[in-house]
Amino acid sequence: MGIIRKNVISIIIPVSIKDFESGLLFQAQYFIERAKLMCLEEVETVAIINHPSFGRVKAKNYGAEEARGEILLFLDCDCIIGSMFLSEISRKAKNSYFIGGGTKFIKLTRYSLGIILAAFLFLAPYLLWHQITVGAFWIRKRDFFELGGFKEKKYDDLDFAIRLKKLAKKTHRKFESLKESFIVWSTRKFDIYGDWHWLKGYQVN
Repeated sequence: MGIIRKNVISIIIPVSIKDFESGLLFQAQYFIERAKLMCLEEVETVAIINHPSFGRVKAKNYGAEEARGEILLFLDCDCIIGSMFLSEISRKAKNSYFIGGGTKFIKLTRYSLGIILAAFLFLAPYLLWHQITVGAFWIRKRDFFELGGFKEKKYDDLDFAIRLKKLAKKTHRKFESLKESFIVWSTRKFDIYGDWHWLKGYQVN
């Protein structure tokens, strides 16, 4: 696991070669730099190339191993964080009762009837049932490795959130979502597969 530095937040971003070449990582970094201005802790960005033979899940787990920070934040390269995002993580992380969690408020780069219905008919009920959030995860590095990191599953983010919630219960802590800031999710997968593709094939095992 390596040396862990307190008061350091490590942002782990898996990025494909195509997305790197398109400049998505630099866009994400711009908003990270803006959020760093509102955060007292040191912040590092750990970008891991998500080569097809390596995989997104392995890239995130490898990034966690390489990270120096006590607090890990997992972010997709096409996501945008609000200016108070890192400062809220910093405040919550100082409370040992909070094990980590996701993001309560998620905005989209565009909206349509298909996207809205998919969110309300599938994703929202599933998250409410399990009392979890997704979007971007923050967690202490030691807890991340106790949890076993991300697993090679089709919906690894949902699986991670459920297991984190169970670990919180086991250790008498709380799965705590970010409530004072937001994240902007890219809808580019809807642009590729269609606005209704979640309703056609997005199923959780």
